[in-house]
Amino acid sequence: MKLHRICFFFLLHLLLTSCSKKQDVPLQDDVEPAAGAFLNNEWLNGYLDKNLYARAPAFCFQKIHKTVPKKWWRYALEGLYYRLPDQIDDGSDEKWISLADSLLQDNNVHAFVQLIRGVRLSESGNYDDALICLRESYQLSLRMKQPFRANDARRYMARCYLYKGEYPDAVTLLSSVHVFLKDKPDFVHQVRKFETMLQLATVYHTCKDYHNALYWNKKALT
Repeated sequence: MKLHRICFFFLLHLLLTSCSKKQDVPLQDDVEPAAGAFLNNEWLNGYLDKNLYARAPAFCFQKIHKTVPKKWWRYALEGLYYRLPDQIDDGSDEKWISLADSLLQDNNVHAFVQLIRGVRLSESGNYDDALICLRESYQLSLRMKQPFRANDARRYMARCYLYKGEYPDAVTLLSSVHVFLKDKPDFVHQVRKFETMLQLATVYHTCKDYHNALYWNKKALT
């Protein structure tokens, strides 16, 4: 039992330390192959090489508007955002995503922007406002038939409920996330499945439900 508890706290530490990283929000799950080829080979890398996405975001967003098919705007924005330098986290990231939201008026873009806002707000401890953004991202993603993005929003909503101490809501959301990931065999989703099981273990451990905490901890290790 002591060994299981040590393993649990070690894995919990790994999970929580990874949650503050920008890369924690997964990117381009459901990108169309044609969009991926276009953005990687013909358009995106040119701006990345010149660092224009950080120095002149308005120019980049206007180019997206003019040269990228609207249904791919969100992929282009997402590809730029996850390559921003870490210094953007000094507060200027909100200006960056607000500018993107105003210049690229599209529900897919707004769903992504609201997800980022929700994650940022949750990291600063503003869980109520974070939940508002994440719920909007979730609903928009469902409407736009972006199930992976909706699932990401659900994962971060669960984290907010965990930190707010609303454990039944956290368990409900994490359980639905686990079900969604169950039949996804690729590596990225296996990692998320592992993180989700650890989060379930965390919730149950916080509630002093050690039986279920141990169950999900063991499940994550197998």
